[in-house]
Amino acid sequence: MKDIKRLVNQFRDAIDIAKGKGEFLKDIRFRRFPSGCCDDASDLLAQFLLENDIKTYNVSGTYRYDSDENTQSHEWLVADNQTVLLQSFKSTIK
Repeated sequence: MKDIKRLVNQFRDAIDIAKGKGEFLKDIRFRRFPSGCCDDASDLLAQFLLENDIKTYNVSGTYRYDSDENTQSHEWLVADNQTVLLQSFKSTIK
């Protein structure tokens, strides 16, 4: 899991650097990262981890309370029986 953490931190830092440079200003999905892009971010992270010989699978969940208007969804990865939430990794960039 240590290698996974290092790679996820590296990936998160790359996204934060790109966002800080304004790379996502015209990107409807990533301009509000980490909000609203867990599916796309998880897909990209899964590919990055696969390129580093770590296999993952995607999990998605939906929470509904009372009505469709009160619905939340989220997507994350599982690698080596561990949940990998990109949003829970904080940037190491100062």
